[in-house]
Amino acid sequence: MQIVLGRPTTAVVVVAATLTVRIAAADDIAAAAAAFERAQAAELSGRHGQAAKLYELAYRIKPAAAALRGAIRMRLAAGDDDIAATHAETLLRRHPNDKVSRMTADRVLAHVAPRVTGIAIACDGLCVPVVDGKLVSLEPARKLTIYVQPGRHTVAVSFGRHTTDMHVFVGTKGQQVKLSFEPPSENIAASRPSTPTTHSAGLTGARSPVAGHQDLRRMRRISPWYFGVAAAAALGLVGATLWSGLDVLQAYDEYDRSAPNAPQLYADGTDRELRTNVLIGVTAGVAAVAVVLAVFTRWSGPTADPHPRSEAQRTVILVPQTHGTNIGVAASW
Repeated sequence: MQIVLGRPTTAVVVVAATLTVRIAAADDIAAAAAAFERAQAAELSGRHGQAAKLYELAYRIKPAAAALRGAIRMRLAAGDDDIAATHAETLLRRHPNDKVSRMTADRVLAHVAPRVTGIAIACDGLCVPVVDGKLVSLEPARKLTIYVQPGRHTVAVSFGRHTTDMHVFVGTKGQQVKLSFEPPSENIAASRPSTPTTHSAGLTGARSPVAGHQDLRRMRRISPWYFGVAAAAALGLVGATLWSGLDVLQAYDEYDRSAPNAPQLYADGTDRELRTNVLIGVTAGVAAVAVVLAVFTRWSGPTADPHPRSEAQRTVILVPQTHGTNIGVAASW
């Protein structure tokens, strides 16, 4: 334990933000690990197509080079050379300093690229390629290279819920095509990266129960009703977060890349993921506030005298550190 003097109000806000980030990160890691484990089991049983989808899911939840390398391996085993080459380009773009990933990607591209058609796409904003009505990228990007089997194809990109007009071309083996796209005029603002909301939601939830207090050090003890309301809100948010997480899994099960409305299904799934992340942040913030309120709650005895006496006053201080949070007590007489 470390003794630290400071402003409790600031400590409450900062620790809520720290808990928000750590809970959200832990949730992503757990979900990605579960998908990765299922992918390994499918790979061992020879279900290459299913294993590839699960490795891709793990990568979308928490981008990790090992998951993307697994997806490449399974796509090659399933005969999906174009998708394997597309993943190899993503591996080079997202993990350029990983020696193993670079060697894997270079080897795959040298072996597969001469047999497929490459499409270099440049977008004026974050976009997801749509080839023959199917989404072919694991994540939005402004510049990326994808691959398709030789033949006639239609190519468009999706800016959120809006899809551009299609380009039609006939690709040949080893050919490289360059295309550029701009978002539809009515969707230019929507195509720009939005400001992350998870952390701000956590901070908003953390401040509201104490916003009316100018100085927590002058506050004696508060009614248990405050803690009860915060605890009930935290429990309700936990339930909502669990429901939202299950809803995301259901969206993944329902998603079909070959469906005519694949871009809309993808956008809907992304919205559900964002909603779940926001709920995780708000839940963490409210839970942190409930813990702090418990410290200052009057659990027994009469109402505290509003005029301080000369007895010691104690303040709990929470200070986030690199590997955890220090909890200290500051006292004054």
